[in-house]
Amino acid sequence: MRYLLYPATDDQAVNFYQRQSEIMQGHILASSSLPPDAGRVSVYKNYKQLPNVFENDFVKKICTLVEKEGITSIVCSNDFVAWELTRMFPSMPVVTIGDGLLSLANRYLSFEKTSQIFITQFEKKHLRKPIITPLQITEILYSVSCLFGQSYASKVFHFVDILEQCPKKGIVVEVGALMGKQSTALALLGQIYEYKELLIVDPWGSNQTPQKDDHVASSDYMKLLKWDYIKKVCEAHINNQRYQNVQIIQNTIENEVKNINDISFVYLDGNHDYKAVFTQLDLLKEKMLPGGCIFCDDYLWPVSDSVKRAVDEFVEKHNDLIARTVLLDENLAIYFK
Repeated sequence: MRYLLYPATDDQAVNFYQRQSEIMQGHILASSSLPPDAGRVSVYKNYKQLPNVFENDFVKKICTLVEKEGITSIVCSNDFVAWELTRMFPSMPVVTIGDGLLSLANRYLSFEKTSQIFITQFEKKHLRKPIITPLQITEILYSVSCLFGQSYASKVFHFVDILEQCPKKGIVVEVGALMGKQSTALALLGQIYEYKELLIVDPWGSNQTPQKDDHVASSDYMKLLKWDYIKKVCEAHINNQRYQNVQIIQNTIENEVKNINDISFVYLDGNHDYKAVFTQLDLLKEKMLPGGCIFCDDYLWPVSDSVKRAVDEFVEKHNDLIARTVLLDENLAIYFK
């Protein structure tokens, strides 16, 4: 058997490889759209770079790679990419992986170790102890990992770093929740940072926020989703948490922002179209408290440069309002004066 691990540069793929590489005795070929020397790619013994799944030459190159390397199965850590690969290779097994492959004990210990490393790095960077403790971070990471949906440990660490710096007692807004896995992390963090309220804003429908700048395959995928069910999953995730100062709002942020004031932190992960991102930033800027932050998810989005163009244009246009910007993995944090 010969396995292709694609994409191979997120936490779940790296964890899978580290657990399975000895068992599979080098029969894993790792691949992603990132260059070989970038980020986590250095952990792989066998690595081949491919275009992004949305690029025109992806199909030709992955077919060539599969044939040349004798690939018999594809292992994928991204649900959407797995769906695309299943369509491309209907006769080949495409296996999705996730945190569920980790044993409960190993998962907890892994989070405990990384949380302690984060706290140590935080203290060196900011020259003070954070409000949150390593145990609290571990509990949040562990709780969120048990839920269905999309979330990454690294993003939770970024949230912590930002919330430690943001004004307290303001409102936290999440734009684009989907199944609410990331929303749950923000709700759990709300117990510690005691922000006034968590607003989760999502239209839960492809018609309300068409992804015009997205690849057609992604747009087709969005239309297939059962949005009513996804919203119910999000509500279930949030309602099971102890933090009660949460509003789940089925609306676009463009329509809802008039009802929001005194924002400390925004997690912006809604419509990725250029016009939508710029408009949302332009509306939200008026509502930010001094020292507040907007976390622009997917700033370096591999599907399109729409998010980056919108964010860059916003930062340049409103530079007088902005204290600094910080690149956090593929995301950009905008801090306001």
